[in-house]
Amino acid sequence: MVRFGYSFQVRGTLRLIVMAGLIGGGVSGCDHSSTIGTSAADTRIPEPGCATVCKTNGQCTELGDGSCIATNDGECESANICIKLGQCVADDGLCIAATDERCRASSDCGIFGKCGLGDDVCIAVSAEDCMNAFWCGSEGFCSLQDEKCVVLTDEDCQRSDLCKEYGECWADPGGFCYER
Repeated sequence: MVRFGYSFQVRGTLRLIVMAGLIGGGVSGCDHSSTIGTSAADTRIPEPGCATVCKTNGQCTELGDGSCIATNDGECESANICIKLGQCVADDGLCIAATDERCRASSDCGIFGKCGLGDDVCIAVSAEDCMNAFWCGSEGFCSLQDEKCVVLTDEDCQRSDLCKEYGECWADPGGFCYER
């Protein structure tokens, strides 16, 4: 069955894009003047100072060259990057993940199963975390592989809302659930 006029591969991609926008939209970028290559064709107007990047990435201290950096843990702890990604400790101008506890408290743990500490970021570290994550019940991302929660088996899909609501109960080799 094709819902919304798209094939299951396209729907899977669209779901990922929508979730990434909803979950991490405010964390990924910065429109600070020091990070934009301005030219006559550039129509963006950068925000002066570090206000936007401070709220999203914890980089609240402006340097003389106009760039923004995180200089203390407090800047990181009050930013979206800490709440969403567990990156709450200032290190070399950036906010990084530094403890399993912060990763477990992040929204990425409950949504994507990224509940353990990796190399300065939170990653999926246990099958149990994947099974308890929102994406397992919603999309079938219930198995642990390469520090990520992924769709590997038909059982992953059969646990998901996709199976219950749309009959997408079988695992595709590309990592999505589909209807036979």
